[in-house]
Amino acid sequence: MEAGTKPNRRLPEQHRKGGLPIGSVGIKRPDGFFDYLFNICFPKDHPVNTGGVPEGLKPVDFSQTDVSEVEPFHDPDAHVANPTGVAALSDGFVSMHPEGAILMLPDGSTRIDFEKEKIFRQYATRNAHRWFTYVEDARGRDSEDLSLYIITGTDKSSSFGVASF
Repeated sequence: MEAGTKPNRRLPEQHRKGGLPIGSVGIKRPDGFFDYLFNICFPKDHPVNTGGVPEGLKPVDFSQTDVSEVEPFHDPDAHVANPTGVAALSDGFVSMHPEGAILMLPDGSTRIDFEKEKIFRQYATRNAHRWFTYVEDARGRDSEDLSLYIITGTDKSSSFGVASF
């Protein structure tokens, strides 16, 4: 498997089985993995936050109607290519480009998105200083040149194949 496609065995079981939920905060590592820290949509005593949370964390208040879910987002046997311009043949793919990558989705995919990203942006702006203090002091990460990311949506599939050329 490629970097970033295997779940971290030390994550809460909910993450290993269902992936990272919306509101997950973490660091994108150079090897492509997402280093999960905490989730801003759940209280500090929720199982997804067993590793701790920044001081004063209060869950973001939003409605489930602010979340969209499209299934299927990609139909079965779909593929996603970068760069675009890859055509599927009966026994493979052909590209007009000398280099690229392709993701095959035999079972298709589902997309889940938080529609009001401004709520997360404002929440992060108000709390960033606490988050970086937590990352350095409680989690032992060096916050110099560090960017924190909030998961605002996911594409999920029960099966996939990856190729690069």
